[in-house]
Amino acid sequence: MERACLHGDEPMLNQALQHVDPSATLSDGWFPVALCSAAGQLGGLTALLRLAHTDAERRMADGSTPLRLAAGRGHANCVDGLLKAHAESDVVAACHVAAQNGHLDVMQCFLSHRVELLLGVPHDALLQLRTKVEKKTPDIAALPQHL
Repeated sequence: MERACLHGDEPMLNQALQHVDPSATLSDGWFPVALCSAAGQLGGLTALLRLAHTDAERRMADGSTPLRLAAGRGHANCVDGLLKAHAESDVVAACHVAAQNGHLDVMQCFLSHRVELLLGVPHDALLQLRTKVEKKTPDIAALPQHL
């Protein structure tokens, strides 16, 4: 199961689901949805949410959700998939961690789903994001000027 989640191997994941409970805790406290989210494996994540009806809101021992794990690692594809599955219990913290880590594409994903999320992100995190974006590209027109 772990290998299937980490590599996005959907056929292996489908086979593993016949033998392993999708809500089972795997090594080091990880569970399948969290592994797929952290690894950026949208195919595996989608399969788990669709086929196994797993809990997209489940938290790790440290309180992290799959949404926060994906956002913190810059996996906009998984963030989008989780938001479409209504995994929003940790959305403000996930948006904050994406801003702190300078993941503009993840921030754009959050904002396309819910523009009011920008209000929940601390000002210092938004300033860090803007600084990182300015270093990457001289055109920062995509970010609001009041940041």
